[in-house]
Amino acid sequence: TLSGARVRSYEECVIANWLTLKGIRYEYERPYEYRTASASRRQYQPDFYLPDHGAYIEHFGVSRADDVAPGIDREQYLAGMEWKRELHRSHGTTLIQTYSWMHAEDVLLDTLERELRDHAENPDDRETGFIECFSICRCFYV
Repeated sequence: TLSGARVRSYEECVIANWLTLKGIRYEYERPYEYRTASASRRQYQPDFYLPDHGAYIEHFGVSRADDVAPGIDREQYLAGMEWKRELHRSHGTTLIQTYSWMHAEDVLLDTLERELRDHAENPDDRETGFIECFSICRCFYV
């Protein structure tokens, strides 16, 4: 990413670069503020945490039809999505959700900006569009 963070997907890279260009501080995969680790599950690490606003962003790799990438167990992935949503609901933490279908339909960054306005912060007035974030994305996958 522009800030040097290593992320797990291209779409997360686009989000990270957009946040950086908007001047929004984030922490990538910071452990969730509540303990979630158990014998069957590791500590939850949301994709992005916005420390200045106490909000989390989860980017879900699903189509509008809830299809997932090849090699990923669909039922397990969808169950994990619902577990994360319920976790945030039960603890009253702000969760902003984005999806792969948003990237495919070219609405990812507009949606993210709207959600941030509604839930966390008003991004500044600098024009930072999808093409800029897309074209400068230098992702390193972990």
